[in-house]
Amino acid sequence: MLVSIRKLGVGRKARLTEVHSQFLIEYIAKYPAAILSDIRQNLCDALPGLSISISALHRHLVRKCKLTLKKREKSPAARNSDRVLKLPKEKIEEWEAMSDMDFVRNCVFIDEAGFNLQTQRNYGRSRNGTSAKCIVSTAKDMTITILGAISHTGCY
Repeated sequence: MLVSIRKLGVGRKARLTEVHSQFLIEYIAKYPAAILSDIRQNLCDALPGLSISISALHRHLVRKCKLTLKKREKSPAARNSDRVLKLPKEKIEEWEAMSDMDFVRNCVFIDEAGFNLQTQRNYGRSRNGTSAKCIVSTAKDMTITILGAISHTGCY
């Protein structure tokens, strides 16, 4: 069995330096959904005199910057607002204050799931071992909410 071993110091010197790497890390932290052509364009605009192929940029992002492409976690901008976080707590406190509350006979448990119909990229770049998170605006398009309820009589 033949195994080839690459000698250190052999090959072409890398065009991208630590300054380039730092710019790329900061840029992708700000724009995790940026595509490689946009990243290359902004890198060349910010640091004039640089010419690099998209494949070389991708290799540098993965090998040197430790930035990989992965599925993004999208969360609506209003999800963590104070108003939204207080609503369930206030409702629970209201229900607990009711004297005729019987969880077996007269309660309906409700859950909701929301779907944002706004079209965006599903993948983004982030450091190895971290998720690619982004906050999406719900103002541009419609959000659909599905409510489900269950009680001792059945599901609704």
